[in-house]
Amino acid sequence: MLSMNRAPALPKAPFFGSAALALAFTTLVATPSCGGDDPAPAGPAAIPLEAFAAEYTSASCELAARCGQMPDLDTCLRLDHASGELLQLMASAVFGDVTYDADAARACVDALRNQSCDTLLAAQRSVESACAGVLTGAAAVDEPCLVAGECAGDSVCDRSGCEGNGDPCCLGKCAAAPAAVAIGGACGELPCVDEAYCEITGEVEEGVPPVGTCEARRDNGENCSASNACKDGQRCDLSTGQGRCYILSPEGEQCNATLDVACLASDNWCDPAANTCVKLPSPGQACTPNGRCIGHAYCAEGTCLARPKETEACTGNGPYCLGDLRCEMDICIPPPTPRVCVSDS
Repeated sequence: MLSMNRAPALPKAPFFGSAALALAFTTLVATPSCGGDDPAPAGPAAIPLEAFAAEYTSASCELAARCGQMPDLDTCLRLDHASGELLQLMASAVFGDVTYDADAARACVDALRNQSCDTLLAAQRSVESACAGVLTGAAAVDEPCLVAGECAGDSVCDRSGCEGNGDPCCLGKCAAAPAAVAIGGACGELPCVDEAYCEITGEVEEGVPPVGTCEARRDNGENCSASNACKDGQRCDLSTGQGRCYILSPEGEQCNATLDVACLASDNWCDPAANTCVKLPSPGQACTPNGRCIGHAYCAEGTCLARPKETEACTGNGPYCLGDLRCEMDICIPPPTPRVCVSDS
């Protein structure tokens, strides 16, 4: 019997780089400009544009390996994590359409490298904040764009008019991003502010957006009605009918093994033998009683096995390929290489 569950994911970083990106942008940045002196060298702590992709990738892979999403740093670095958005933004920075801040890049990479394995929203927001000023767009609302980062402020790039035309370089327009809904406001299609969750009212129908009200997240010991209804670092136990919020336990500390999720770290589980949060089983070890393994492994017949790597066998129903590899024709393959679009003006 094959168990398809995965370890809880780490909070996502704003964008991903790769060694391939570093090579691509070293070439772009080395292209002579139209006159003018060479830019002044960055400070000792700053990261120049041509080095950002490699630095970001290294930090991202260190985090992934440390938190069990990847078996080791070298394996992670060999996989292509190139994000089309990052690729496009760095190209736009080369051509002056996006501003690059080398000091902010250092702060971003350091924040990512030092992020904990805890599944805290606060951890995600901290990295997002540190990385917000690395690549800054200037396009105003209604001006053309390819990705959101080219737009000023919190605006998004609306490319809905490009759907189905087959042109990867079809330009969208910058549009104001919808604001998160405050406590007491209507939610369903729009997210609530971080301090709230969406309490759905009425029946949820397939194909119809849910309707609810943003309510303040509950605290430890308070009643709750959804797994995400509690404060950051907590979860709602719905196993006994009326839910109740409880605090997730850090690694090495006591936990309640009867809970579905008892530990704070993405690579932990509550070992019932000691009622302590410990690392999830690695390849070759027995799966947890509910079929869980470390992120770079899966459970098959009670034993954790390594997720298949590039060119290794897979199926659409599992085992899932390692990282961002895709299963096509029962073989794990890398995702397509993102394209960069440049203006012909």
